Amino acid sequence: MSEPTPPRRGRPLPRLIGWFLLLAAIGLAGLAFKEYLIYRVGNRTYNTISKAVILSTPVPHLPPPEVSISTSSVDAPPALVPTPQAPMAPLDSDPTLPPNPTATTQPDQLIVIDFPALHDINPDANYWIYSAGTPINYPMVYAKDNQHYLTHLIDGNYNKLGSLFIDARNAPDFSDDNTLIYGHNMDDGSMFSSLLNYRNPSYFQEHPFIYILTPSVDYRAE
Repeated sequence: MSEPTPPRRGRPLPRLIGWFLLLAAIGLAGLAFKEYLIYRVGNRTYNTISKAVILSTPVPHLPPPEVSISTSSVDAPPALVPTPQAPMAPLDSDPTLPPNPTATTQPDQLIVIDFPALHDINPDANYWIYSAGTPINYPMVYAKDNQHYLTHLIDGNYNKLGSLFIDARNAPDFSDDNTLIYGHNMDDGSMFSSLLNYRNPSYFQEHPFIYILTPSVDYRAE
């Protein structure tokens, strides 16, 4: 008469939980590394382009009159609602216009962009947006739609950083009453994430202007 077979012993529950947690940790680490690579590639691309097309920094310009633009995170774009704002005005505009009451007595200090070199990188890139002392120092594009540059760098490669771009519904020469410029609010402080700092009045006082440079004329926006 054979002896009864002893029942199978199941794998201890704590060991199963331990393996599950280990696999979950490996998966999260992989995702974090992938995210790191996306940020690294995107920021390195823009740093390389900046070194290639920024010829000098800074150069003096006389203070221009006040102008207005709107910048926005692409996560929550505002509606195109006309408001009584002045159109963009060039830095070298009519000197008889009334001065900006918030302008400093010191001349503006601007970078110089090699626009032919920038255009060779991307024909849509006819602008450079810049704010002294802030992370905002990027090429900017105007395209036929508001989708492509959400997920493509200025060099055409796919990347979640995307590009800074002018709303396709706007005129490319800033002749509209309001011009919308989109950029992501990135977790590493790049692109347009620094705009949130303007909630702090002292930050505004230190960085009151954003500049848009073009091949033919430069603009200053408060």
